[in-house]
Amino acid sequence: MQRLKIIILGLALIQTAIAHSIDYKTIDVLDSHIAYREGGRGDTVLFIHDVPTSSFLWRKVLPKISQTHRVIAIDLIGHGRSGKPFIEYRLNDHLRYLKAFIEKPKLMWPREVPIAGVPADNRALFMEYSQYLMTSFVAKLLLYSTPGVLTGENEIFFIEQNFPNVSTVHVGEGLHFIQEEHPETVTNEIIQWLQDITEDSLL
Repeated sequence: MQRLKIIILGLALIQTAIAHSIDYKTIDVLDSHIAYREGGRGDTVLFIHDVPTSSFLWRKVLPKISQTHRVIAIDLIGHGRSGKPFIEYRLNDHLRYLKAFIEKPKLMWPREVPIAGVPADNRALFMEYSQYLMTSFVAKLLLYSTPGVLTGENEIFFIEQNFPNVSTVHVGEGLHFIQEEHPETVTNEIIQWLQDITEDSLL
């Protein structure tokens, strides 16, 4: 059975896989295509970048993790080398293409973050996702920096108190793109977390 494990800020999808060197590839998804970097051997870790960046953001993290895991770093639709279809690029659009990519046999957004309940449809998505995280015992990892952007002390405390089976790690000072600011720390913490949850699953 496939195991699903989540990295918040870079989700990780874990499943049985085969080995590849780290290469840039593309695959047809819906009416366009998705570009992604792939390499390594073992359980698969799917890295999802923030916007307005691309899989390039994970370039300093992938090599070491690919020594023990299969890694896939996706270019979200409209980013990097992925296709640029004529869509609105709302959160729902990104989720639609991402879901289609994950379901493959191989495996405007900054303004979309709901503030004060707007946009309402995105707030509903965030609430649904939050409810899932608060009830699921799927392993979760939250890497954060200070002062950060969306993860202040109150948010971290709430997550630690309400999300089961979550690990939180402070990686140092920073704002939003901590993969760039602390690549070695981010890499090592992800590797340690993957080892910990693998050992726990064997108990």
